[in-house]
Amino acid sequence: MTQKALKLFQLFLEIFVVYTILKVQLFTALICLFAILLIGRYEKTAFAETISEENDQTQEEADIGRPVPS
Repeated sequence: MTQKALKLFQLFLEIFVVYTILKVQLFTALICLFAILLIGRYEKTAFAETISEENDQTQEEADIGRPVPS
């Protein structure tokens, strides 16, 4: 999923949590909050991997123009 889709899904879960708390369905709210936590952790990990891959590609592109020292 894209980062935007994950944010929208988290927003939906947050709204649903408020609704379930008002209806006194606390177990459902707890499950939704746990899902929000897991999505947030996945999002941070995926974003960090994307940044490291971009940095690796940029470093490889920079290394292409340099001669290998003997």
